[in-house]
Amino acid sequence: MKFPVALQLYSVRRELAKDTLGTLEAVKKMGYDGVELVYPFPVPAKEYAKMLSDTGLDAVSAHVALSDMLSDTDKIIGELKEVGCRYAAVPYLTEEDRPGKPGFGSVIESVAGLVSRFAGAGITLMYHNHDFEFVRVGGKYGLDILLDSVPGLCCELDTCWAKAAGVNPGKFLRRRLGRAPVVHLKDFVMQGHPNTSNVYKLIGIDGGGDAKADENGDAFAFRSVGHGCQDVEALLCAARQAKSEWIVVEQDEPTAGKTPLECAKESMEYLSTVNPQRRLRIGIVGAGNIANNAHLPAYAKIDNAHVVAVADICAERAEETARKYGIPAWYTSVEQMCEEAEIDAVDICTWNSGHAPVAIAAAKAGKDILCEKPMTTSVANAVKMAKAVKENGVGFMLAVPGRFGAANEYIRGLMERGELGDVYYGKTAYIRRRGTPFGWFTDLKHSGGGPVIDIGIHGIDAAWYLMGNPKPTRVSAQVNTQIGDYQTKGVGRWHGTPCPDNQFDVEDSGMGVIHFENGAMLVFEASWAINAPDGSSTLVCGSKAGATVSPLTVYGERDGYLSTDTITVQERDRFAEEISHFADKMMNGGEVRYPLEQAVQMQQILEAIYRSGKEGKEITIK
Repeated sequence: MKFPVALQLYSVRRELAKDTLGTLEAVKKMGYDGVELVYPFPVPAKEYAKMLSDTGLDAVSAHVALSDMLSDTDKIIGELKEVGCRYAAVPYLTEEDRPGKPGFGSVIESVAGLVSRFAGAGITLMYHNHDFEFVRVGGKYGLDILLDSVPGLCCELDTCWAKAAGVNPGKFLRRRLGRAPVVHLKDFVMQGHPNTSNVYKLIGIDGGGDAKADENGDAFAFRSVGHGCQDVEALLCAARQAKSEWIVVEQDEPTAGKTPLECAKESMEYLSTVNPQRRLRIGIVGAGNIANNAHLPAYAKIDNAHVVAVADICAERAEETARKYGIPAWYTSVEQMCEEAEIDAVDICTWNSGHAPVAIAAAKAGKDILCEKPMTTSVANAVKMAKAVKENGVGFMLAVPGRFGAANEYIRGLMERGELGDVYYGKTAYIRRRGTPFGWFTDLKHSGGGPVIDIGIHGIDAAWYLMGNPKPTRVSAQVNTQIGDYQTKGVGRWHGTPCPDNQFDVEDSGMGVIHFENGAMLVFEASWAINAPDGSSTLVCGSKAGATVSPLTVYGERDGYLSTDTITVQERDRFAEEISHFADKMMNGGEVRYPLEQAVQMQQILEAIYRSGKEGKEITIK
């Protein structure tokens, strides 16, 4: 997403007073999309409107003192409409009119009336904060009291003053979903808490004391965006989550020996590196094997997504993973992470039974979801997940790396171009002679099943994908526990994360047939323990040609003769490709390679396999 960016013209007020048109032209040349005006205007409104039109700058909003709004509301509205403002902001309240003070009651009444009158003219009224609105009155921030008292009033959050007051500006923005259409992006440096009397002297409010803004250790100094203490990427993430529409750059006074226009240019140059968004901000949930051995190493190989938070029910595991990978924040619940961290999406790497509750919590928090396979442990939970995703309008992709293998992509391309003809048969096997993991994998409550749901899904999905994902209709299968928790010597076993029960109540092998609506069928095998050779293979057959994944071979005809073509492709890190694809689609739009509907269908296939094995009959998928 790319935010349109405006410059608050207070930042270049002296230049504007000397040469209004020249200053506007310079601002446009820097790359700004619009400007935020300060009332009274430096020239008549009609003349100002022409200058803005000639330079191609959008008049986003204007700061107008409350006293001016109240003294001649119709005049103010008329001039704002003349220049094209869609927003207007009360820049601050005098001390006697703030929450908890005697004048606040009458201010609320006045502002409520203004909100209605401005709205009638198509202008949204906002309030622009400083740090004093974050003083608590009766346990609530003054700004919250103001916004709660006037439901139609929007917030123009000044991120500098919020942070200077010790408030997380991103968290505040997200709390005010839909009520912060314009965000003031302002950067600064600060040692401790500044002397507000001195600081406000810098912006023209006389609070007593001497104003200082030198570069040698002063408690507070403004900076160009991206050159101070603000995490700008995180603030933009919060603005996206809050459904904000415009970003406004403001620097009340120039610093670092630069002129106001030089500072404005420096801010825009920095913003061009992060706006539009180039990296998806990820919170990973589950700090076990799949996260540490696959997902997190993959993030290190891509440049369009990065992990900024990790959560795990085990605090020690979360902290250790954060330290190992340089992740700035760790948590013990997805809810806490979504509340505190500035993230766009959640990457779910928990044990299988954790997928549904984590995904539902993430969806309710407005986060896109990348979910490690399988989707969950039951169709009922899959339906709940899908409902949460749709109701909250978030993105979802099931993470099955086979769809990003070079050989799989090649065969899928053949199928889509019709070079395989009508694909009517598939066969897949993922066989371990001995290879049962320890830990939660063998506990039905946490895993949802054994090798079929763990490794069988890779083969089943690969074949299904290469067949074009026809709709599954019925399944006939067998699941076995003939070898179980073996004590075979000379073979290793992978240690998964232990769970509270640590049962062995899942199958050790499964096999069967899946039928599809188009008449195609798929034969599958999967085992952790079986008296058969190790190996994995996937074959699909069409009316024109067939193909195997490993080795990548195409079986067809050429010039009337049988042909067997072995293809060499360059394999890549499938996890890295998978995550990079997800990030690209979440930021830039388009359908993900493993969409929600197919994830639910795969869960239906898995559940039908287990039901068929348990009940000894064919299961129909509705």
